[in-house]
Amino acid sequence: MFSVEAEGQGNYSAPDGTNLEYRLSKWMSPIRVGLTGKNWEKYVPWVDAHLSDLGSLTGLEVTRVPPGQGKVGVVVIFSDDFLGDALGRYRGLFLRFFKDEATIEESVDDNKEPTYCSFLSGIKEGFPNQIFLSVVMIPSNVGDNQIYECIVEELTQMLGAPNDADDIDPSIFNDNSSYADLTVSDRMTIRMLYDPRLKPGMTWLEAEPIAREILEELRPGG
Repeated sequence: MFSVEAEGQGNYSAPDGTNLEYRLSKWMSPIRVGLTGKNWEKYVPWVDAHLSDLGSLTGLEVTRVPPGQGKVGVVVIFSDDFLGDALGRYRGLFLRFFKDEATIEESVDDNKEPTYCSFLSGIKEGFPNQIFLSVVMIPSNVGDNQIYECIVEELTQMLGAPNDADDIDPSIFNDNSSYADLTVSDRMTIRMLYDPRLKPGMTWLEAEPIAREILEELRPGG
């Protein structure tokens, strides 16, 4: 919750000079999700089920918005050409995260493996570390099992838990694991993050004692 996989992503800073990437970030408002891209309709049941699960864990309203039925804060793109989409059909959307097209190309092209899935999240100016916009990229040219894993992992991580960690097991955040669904540890992580006692913008030193208190409540006696 206090680091990102791509160093420099977001480029936010606090008045005291602390990089906001190393402060706690989370959504504070209902999360509206829209699907687009290649064969997205096929994956609606998987997405809807996972969004319902995330709503239960966060206490937020987390829902999918059908095309043309309202604004969304999360755009899930199913594609086998993310670079082409980022510079073409969804150029305006990606420019909300990158300063220019060259930066988009450099970032997306560096991660163009066919099994690559990822997300970007943005923080609203004037509301430090409150996430208000995310783009989730799901490869459409891989098997359904991989697509399902990407849906679960990326839609979970865009909540404010962006970093994978090999020392967490069992967890979908461990790239060396074979878990496709949220584990008990993952569920505790999301419940802790969305406990109202943990505030957006907190440093690790501020959040750690509160997080330990919450963990003890979720798991009495260890």
